[in-house]
Amino acid sequence: MKKIISMIVLGVMVFCAMPAYGRAKVSKPNEVQRARAVAPKEVRATTTQKDKRDDLMMGREERKEMRKEFHDQVKEQREALKTKIKTERDELNKKLKNIRDLKKREAVSTIGDRVNALNGTMTTHFSEALTKLTRVVSGISDRATRIAAKGVDITAVTTAIATAQTAIADAQNAVTAQAGKTYSIVVNKEATLKMDVSAVRTTIHADLTAVRDIVKKAREAVRAAALAYSGLPREARRDVATSSSTSTPPVSTSTPSSTGTNQ
Repeated sequence: MKKIISMIVLGVMVFCAMPAYGRAKVSKPNEVQRARAVAPKEVRATTTQKDKRDDLMMGREERKEMRKEFHDQVKEQREALKTKIKTERDELNKKLKNIRDLKKREAVSTIGDRVNALNGTMTTHFSEALTKLTRVVSGISDRATRIAAKGVDITAVTTAIATAQTAIADAQNAVTAQAGKTYSIVVNKEATLKMDVSAVRTTIHADLTAVRDIVKKAREAVRAAALAYSGLPREARRDVATSSSTSTPPVSTSTPSSTGTNQ
C-alpha cells in the first residue's frame, strides 16, 4: 500500500513540474526572437548610412561628367549659331536697304547685333554661375560623406543635395536652350520700325528673365543644402573642416538684376 501511495505522489510531482518545464523551454525562443528583432535594426541603420555615403561618392563622379557635358553643349550651341546669326544679319541688312533714313538703318542693324551679343553674354554668365553652384554642391557632398563615415545621420543633407542637383540640372537645360536661340528684327516698313525693334527687345528680355529665375531657384536650392549641412553636429563639421585642405566655395552666386539691351 505504501508503495502505491509513493508512486501516486511521485506521478503528481512529475505532472506538476511539466508545465514549468514547458514554460522554461518556450521562454528561450522568445529571448532569441527578441534578440533577432533588435539586431536587424542596427544592421539596417549601418547599411543605410553606407548606402548614403556610396550614393554621394557616385554622385560626385556623375556631377563631373554632367558639368563637362553641359559646357560642351553650350559651346556647341554657340559655334552652331555663328553661321545662323551671320545669315540673319545679311537678311536684315537687305531689308534695311528699303529704309531711306541712313541713321535709322544703321541703328537697327547695330541693335540686331547687340541683341544676339547680349544673349551670348548672359548665357555665358548663367553657365559660369551654375558651374560655381555645382562646385558648392560637390564640396557639401564630399564633407557630408566624410561625416557619414563617423556614423552621423546625414539624411536631411542627402535629400537637400538631391534637390539642389535637380534644380541645377533644370537650370542647365534652360541655359542650353537659351544659348541656342537667335533674335532677328523683322522689318516691315519704315513707319513701324520702332515697334519692330521693340518687339525683339521685349522677347529677349522675357526669355532671359525666365532663365534667370530658374538659375535663381537652383541657387536657393544649393543654399538650402548648405543650411542642411550646417545642421549637422558642430564637432563633426569642425573635424572635417580641419582635415580638409580645401574649403567649400561660398554659396552666394549673384544673378544679373537687369537684362536690358542698352549697351
